[in-house]
Formats: sequence, structure tokens, C-alpha cells
Amino acid sequence: MGWTHLLAHGIPVWGNLTNGGAFEPDELLQEVRAMPGLRRAHFAMPPRWLRPVERIELDYSMITFTISDPDGAITSKLLTGRVALFRKEVAIQRWVNKPALVQCSHCHALGHIRSSRSCPLERDSVKCHICGGAHPSDKHHQSCL
Repeated sequence: MGWTHLLAHGIPVWGNLTNGGAFEPDELLQEVRAMPGLRRAHFAMPPRWLRPVERIELDYSMITFTISDPDGAITSKLLTGRVALFRKEVAIQRWVNKPALVQCSHCHALGHIRSSRSCPLERDSVKCHICGGAHPSDKHHQSCL
């Protein structure tokens, strides 16, 4: 359907006029709706702080939201134009999902696979996934007494 997940950086956290705390979800939505093209946009996920408010330690943080944008026009305008939230210019970018965690079946390190050049072990070397020794894992009980 053309959902676009976005991330806004540099949003002032504190300033709620009612309680002096962090901006509430309805205040975030009202402010985000004032951005170019979002007044009538359909939000699949309304704006929310990326971290729980009680864990935000700085004066500025990030929010995330998802809109319906079938032709990409709204997203293009947000990514290339200048945008402000709570009277502060902010940066908008597309949300990028973190890649799946991979583990090498050769050296057992995280972040690469056996066929990648990142593996530090020589091609004919072996490493036990149980103890890290220089023997095959299926020989662990014979090699490590």
C-alpha cells in the first residue's frame, strides 16, 4: 500500500506546557501534521519517541512514524526540504531495518559468514564452537579432556 517508515532526528524532548515534561503523543502528532504534506496524511503508526521517555537523558531525541505515501511524493518532500518541529529544524530520514544477525560457521564470530573475506581464519583452519580450540567441534570431547 505504500507505507513509509520515517525517523526524525533532533527533536526537542522537553517543553510540554501542561506538565513541563516530555512532549506527549498527541502533541507529537499535532506538530508532525504541520510538516509539508502531512496535514491530511494517514498515519499507520503515529509519531512516538524512539526510546521510552524515562530513558531519554538528553534535551533532543528521535521520533519515528509511518505514513501512507503510495507515490512517494510526501516522503520526497520531507527528505529534500527543510522541516521544523517545535520551532527547531530537524533531519528526516527513512527508517532502515537492522540486518539479521549472522554468524560464521567457520570461526563462529558474529557479523559475517564463512564465505566472506572478513573471516580471520585460514581456509584450512578449524575452530571448535564449544571451547574455541583448534579442532573440529565434533572432536571436542576427544581433544579437550
